[in-house]
Amino acid sequence: MEQLIERIQEVLASRNARFKDLADHLGIDEQSLREAFEKNTIEIRTMEKISKELKIPLYRFFRDPVGNLLESIKENQPYAMISNEELMNLKIQLDIAQQEIRMLKQELEARESIIDELRTKIKG
Repeated sequence: MEQLIERIQEVLASRNARFKDLADHLGIDEQSLREAFEKNTIEIRTMEKISKELKIPLYRFFRDPVGNLLESIKENQPYAMISNEELMNLKIQLDIAQQEIRMLKQELEARESIIDELRTKIKG
C-alpha cells in the first residue's frame, strides 16, 4: 500500500494539490486516510472516489508505473473504462431488450386488433 499512496501523492503533486486536499474532498480527515493506507484497510469505495477525483482509472493505480500513470493524465484518457467483456455483455443485453420490445409491440398490436373487433361487434 505504500506504493499506492506514493502514486497518489505523485499525481497530486503534479496537479499542485496536497494529500490533505484529497482527504478534505473525500470528507475524511487526513490522518484517518493515511492510516487506512498504512494499515491496508482502505475501502474499495474510497479508492473509487479517489479514482474519480483524480480522473484516473482505478486499475491504473495498481498496474502502471508512476511515470505511465502521469502520462495517462497528460493524454486525458478517460478514467471510467469498461472491459471488452463487459461491453460485449452490455451489447448482448441491449439486443435482447430490443428483441423483447419488438415482441411486446407485436403483442400490443394484436390485442388492439382484438379490442377493435370486439368494439365493432358490440356496436353492430
